[in-house]
Formats: sequence, C-alpha cells, structure tokens
Amino acid sequence: MASKSRSALADINAKTYNFNQLIELIYKTHNKQNDLNKDGFPEDELVRFKANGTLAFPTSDISNLKETDDGKYLLETTFLGLQGSQSPLPTFYLEKFAWSYTQDESGLNHFLDLFNHRFITLFHRIWRKYRYYISYNNGLDSFSQRMFAFVGLENPNLRKTLQINHSKMLSYVGLLSGTARSPEVISGLIAHCFDLDDVSIMPWQERIVPIQPDQQTFLGKINSELGENFVIGDNIDDCNGKFLLCLNQLTVKRYLSFLPSGELFEPLKTLVTFILRDQLAFDVRLSLAKDQLDEMNLGNEISCLLGWTTFIGEMPDYPSITICMRE
Repeated sequence: MASKSRSALADINAKTYNFNQLIELIYKTHNKQNDLNKDGFPEDELVRFKANGTLAFPTSDISNLKETDDGKYLLETTFLGLQGSQSPLPTFYLEKFAWSYTQDESGLNHFLDLFNHRFITLFHRIWRKYRYYISYNNGLDSFSQRMFAFVGLENPNLRKTLQINHSKMLSYVGLLSGTARSPEVISGLIAHCFDLDDVSIMPWQERIVPIQPDQQTFLGKINSELGENFVIGDNIDDCNGKFLLCLNQLTVKRYLSFLPSGELFEPLKTLVTFILRDQLAFDVRLSLAKDQLDEMNLGNEISCLLGWTTFIGEMPDYPSITICMRE
C-alpha cells in the first residue's frame, strides 16, 4: 500500500514526455509555477538539469528523471548539452566525455553540467516567455501584471475597488488601451465580466442639463449677446452626453443582484465609470426574461418589492425597470 507522502510523480515515465511539458507538470504539481520566471541560485531551484553524455541517437528529449533525497529533481536531457550526440564540440572531445559518462567518472561531466543547467534553464524560459497561455496564472503572473498597466490597473489596490474578476479584463487590454470606447466594446466587456448573455447600449438619450449661474443670461450684466452666448432659461435639452445600458434576458436572481440593494450594483457602476473615457451620464435598464416574475403577491419577498418587482395592471411579458446611475 502506498504511503500518504508518496510523490505524485513517482509513476511518470519521463521518456514519454516532451521536455517543456514535463517541466511545467513538475512545477505545477508542487504549486511553484511562479518560480519558473524568477532568478535564483541553482541549488534553490526545484529541478536540476544535466546532459546525457553518450553518443547514441536520442529517442526522446529526456533520458532520465529521478527525485533526490531533499525532494528536488534531477533531470537528464539529450539536447543542448556540451557533451553527448547533440554537442557542437569536436568528436575526440565527445568520445572522451562519453567514455567518462559510461564509466561513471563524473568529475568532468559534473563540471560541464554547471553550464548545461543554465543553458537548459534559459531555453525553457525563452520557450515559456512567448507562450502566454502557459505562464498565465489567473492574472497573478508577472506578464499579466504588466498588461494591467495598459489600462491603468497596475496597482493591486486599485483593482480591488472594481470588485470583479480582474483577469477577465485582460482579453480587452488592446481595446481599452486606446482612446475610443465604442458601444460594442463597453457592452462586450460588461457581458464578459458579469457573465451576461444579452447586453446592449442605446446612445443619444435625451436629458435636461442645468446651466451654471455664471453661464446664464442676465440682461444688462452678462451673457446677453444674441447669437453668441444668449440662452433662455436655466437648463437646456441635450442628447449627446447620456446613454442607456440595457441588461436583457435576466433571471430573477441576476435581476435582484443588479438592483441598488443588490451585491452587483456598485461593481457595475464602478466598472462602467472606470472604462469610460468621457464621463457620460447613463442609466441602466434591467429587463427580465419571459415568465421569470409572478404577479404581485403580498407577503412574497420577491414579487412585492415596490418600484422594483411590482407592476400596475397585467404583468408584461418582459418586465423592465430603468435606474439612474449618473446624471
């Protein structure tokens, strides 16, 4: 019967694995993926590399893998070594190295492995650097941290204020780092961050904008030039500075979560405010899917929320409410 402390890698046949695949598996098993991008002393690294010294034709990337007494690993490769069949050194050197290797005279080979370890380590780092899907770790990896800087979220404390899954914003870094904010970008990002199926934006919403006292017309005093700065009244109609964010086909549970008393109201408001280049006014329309809400029933905690889940007359097929988020 196997012991509880038995290594999860004990049954691995190293020769059947691709080199980079096996390194990732070892570090993932020990939950040390972030250590792969860190500089340190070789004796502190989880895997120590050495090169196979024989001149035989290699049948795989790896010739041997064994676990040491201190819980680390010694991995022998068949490529990129100063000795072995893949070495660029002259043959008479390689034959000497091969003889020492087969006779287990390890002094010279251990010396060469000082360089082999660093060569192979750098090789894996280079391979990993240009494969973001490998180094990605829920937005906590170093490359993701740099990507957050493109959208102004490099500071972890600032990311916490958004109260969403920040890693979902990484797929929109290219769009958010630009100056334009199209309705498609905003609605797509909101749908992605909150796992919504149907999000749309209706621009050009009418609103009444108050005029500041120092910009109002006072005959004989200020702002009384016809055709220049003369306006009547203390407010104007505007349709350029407001849009309507529509969250459609919501279930009752998601609908309630976006109400002012729900847990997603503030995260939604904060996210929209953050991604807007121009701080426009906006409302949010919450629309329920069909047959999600029953008729008002006194005593029911869901169907009798005044202003939110109560509707006069016959229940609409797709009940909706509009919430003013910012004027």
